[in-house]
Amino acid sequence: MSNAVGEVTNRLREDYITVKVATTYVATNGGHQYPYASWNTAATSFPDAVAAAVSNVWVSNGNYTVTAQTTLDTG
Repeated sequence: MSNAVGEVTNRLREDYITVKVATTYVATNGGHQYPYASWNTAATSFPDAVAAAVSNVWVSNGNYTVTAQTTLDTG
């Protein structure tokens, strides 16, 4: 951006836009790569997948440790 006298500035807003997918996946052997949109990139942490979810969370067989209350408040 610049003004009438040619002064230039930039503005950076980190974490301003968050991308979420409709379905997130959880698997003990997932790649844990946000936004956890496939079995290959699935979250290994159930709370992380829930936080990233818009509406659906698919969970693979396995044992998961949840150390705090997790609230599912999406559709």
